[in-house]
Order: sequence, then structure tokens, then C-alpha cells
Amino acid sequence: MRIVRSVVAAAFALTLAVAGGSTASASSAGGLAGWTASGPGSAEVAKADKGARSMSYNYAQVGPEAGAWTMSKVAEESGPLALDWTIDGFHGFFRDAVRITVFADGPGGRSSQQVLNIPGFPDEGPGTIDGPFTFDGTAEVEITAGYAFGFIVEGSNFDCCSFLEGTLTVKERS
Repeated sequence: MRIVRSVVAAAFALTLAVAGGSTASASSAGGLAGWTASGPGSAEVAKADKGARSMSYNYAQVGPEAGAWTMSKVAEESGPLALDWTIDGFHGFFRDAVRITVFADGPGGRSSQQVLNIPGFPDEGPGTIDGPFTFDGTAEVEITAGYAFGFIVEGSNFDCCSFLEGTLTVKERS
């Protein structure tokens, strides 16, 4: 029964895509609230607790690796916005690193600010995490209606059997 439902859902999504429709609601009231995710391996956005949205990412290959994922949405209005964020991840065991940058596009280009930088990238020297991690904070950005804003998560490690995985959870403050 589960396979039949999946096939029917996939056919419905394909029909909507061909007809110019969409399979996800993107309003601030529910659904994904306009958030999207992109990056190597897998990256997806889902609802989280209390109005937050989360981006999960997973990337694996043999040998040292690095990757970057973007979680973003288009602003519906202009002005300052505070975003609470939490990241739970696992980037390996040796010289693993994580960096988070918040950004806001606008008519004059992109403004960005690093909100987390745990060294371990090739140009920074040894990593300091070496296993699972959790970090959180608040980022403040000036958003412009009709332009994208969001987060870029970067990770790396120098393990022989590499992987980068984690979940970034974001909540817009009212």
C-alpha cells in the first residue's frame, strides 16, 4: 500500500510540475514557509518545532571532503530580522570543521556575516571538534522584499572514510 501511495504521489507531483504547479505550499502560515535547501548529496527543508524550519544535509565520499549547503527564502517585506539558529552535526573524527554564514541579498548585492567558524578547513589548521557537535546563536540581517536571505553551512574533514551530515534549524523572531 505504501508503494502505491508513493507512486500516486509522485505522479501527482509530476503532473503539477508539468502543468506549472507546485507540490509545496510556501506561505509564512505553514508548509515550508518559503524555505528551500541546496547543496551536494542530499539537502532538504522540513517543519520543526514551534514554527521553526530545519535543513538536513548529508554528503559522503571516500577520502577528505568539504561541502557547502544553502538554506534560503525570499523576503516578503523589508527591514531588520532576527533569526535564531541551532546546528547539530557530525563532520567526522579528524580535522573536522563547520562554518555558518548568514546572508541577505538586496538591490546593491549580497551582505554576509559569519555567525560560526570552528577551524579545521585546509587554510585554518587543525580542527577542534573531532566528533558530533551542537552550536546555536542569533543572527540579525537587514532583508529586502523580493530578495533572498538565509544561511550557508560549510563543513570539511580529513577522515579516510568521510561524511558530512547535520541539521540547521532556523526560527524567525516575531
